[in-house]
Amino acid sequence: MTPAGIRTPYAHADWGRVEGIYRQLSRIVDDQEATYLPVVIPGFLAQALGRVASSYSGVEAELASHALHIFAQVEDDKTSADDPFLRLYFDERLISSTSVAGGVRFTAYNPPGSQRRRPTPLEATFETCRRLRDLDALMRSLRALTLCGAVVGGSIGYGRFMNIRGANWAKTTSNHDGSGAQHVPLQPGKDPINTAQPQDASDMDLILVLDSYDDLDHLCECLGHVDGANTNRVDDLRERVSAFRRLDPPAPRMFSHKLPLWDTKRDPLLEASGLLGTYVLSLHIFSRSDFDFLLLRDQPILSFDNQNDHTVSMSDYRPDSPDKRFDQQRSFAGSELRLPRPFKDVELGFLAESAVCLVRDGRYHPGMYQNLLLPLFDTAWDDFAEPLTPQIDAFRWKIIERLRLEKQRWPNERVRLSLSHTRSELFAPHVAIGLDEGRIL
Repeated sequence: MTPAGIRTPYAHADWGRVEGIYRQLSRIVDDQEATYLPVVIPGFLAQALGRVASSYSGVEAELASHALHIFAQVEDDKTSADDPFLRLYFDERLISSTSVAGGVRFTAYNPPGSQRRRPTPLEATFETCRRLRDLDALMRSLRALTLCGAVVGGSIGYGRFMNIRGANWAKTTSNHDGSGAQHVPLQPGKDPINTAQPQDASDMDLILVLDSYDDLDHLCECLGHVDGANTNRVDDLRERVSAFRRLDPPAPRMFSHKLPLWDTKRDPLLEASGLLGTYVLSLHIFSRSDFDFLLLRDQPILSFDNQNDHTVSMSDYRPDSPDKRFDQQRSFAGSELRLPRPFKDVELGFLAESAVCLVRDGRYHPGMYQNLLLPLFDTAWDDFAEPLTPQIDAFRWKIIERLRLEKQRWPNERVRLSLSHTRSELFAPHVAIGLDEGRIL
């Protein structure tokens, strides 16, 4: 025990592998001429942190604190006595784009154009811990008031501890050529944190399955009690629930909403640093019957006629216009389709048509919301008397059988389940490997 009565990392879990792989990463980025960091190294760090995290269920803040302790301990012999949190959250060794030899340094952390940047190891760790903590709080609140189940999707599934970004990264400066403002990395110790401009932090995508849409009122009540939720924004959700009922779109349908968290209140995990904590909880809400439709429950075999194109669609009552975003689909071979997304303006939102799945030229493409189930099929909780989990498992095996059929049809192609996800390039390496080798399945 420490003098403050808090358990040290090694008194709680075995951090040896985390410490070892972080030390390996640190040696590479310490080289001021280095320009290349193999993706498998931050990937293995993420995998090791994920294993340690299983010992911290319900105490994710302590997990974040212990990770900071381990990272700072590795750096102690070569850094100053500055605040280790800010120094490692904004790790200049990674975000400095040019090496002393002049080469472009670590392009994943300094990507060209509008490509997504990879967060630093400590940033990814803290931001993952914050979301896991909030997911646990949401589960406790919802279980107290309504019957539901939840599936974790998006980056918190496929990129935890590696690709989860926070809202703090850049300051705004004016270009001398008059072309407007640009964002440049903050320099710890030189730039006040309050000059930071919020960026788009990683969403936390969550599929929520309710017994029926009549339970949306209970959901609003639960969300109002979750720490970090803005009550005014929860009121906005209540208004959209009322509009959804007046609209009464035909089945199959779903209800989408983006709820900002920590936009009006300091997150305790970031409060001492003054960093911004805002991120969006992206809710994708289904009734039980509409979730069955998403899982293609009435189709035991995903055969479809290989000679004909086939599309299964549903409507999505969403808060933002889909006019600037295609309905993107990928096949098991990695080929991509960008489909128009028909929509219409409705009260307090838009009613858009999205493909649940489609078959084109004999190739199956999981749709946007089936992609939220992939790659982990991660049921966060399941409180139904007739559980969701067996039905999710049944869908998973249907997908695998469809993949097997396509492997037989194209035996010389690289056909993989991971390639069908529209964010597969952002998967942590162990997630893609585990999925394609069947260890996740």
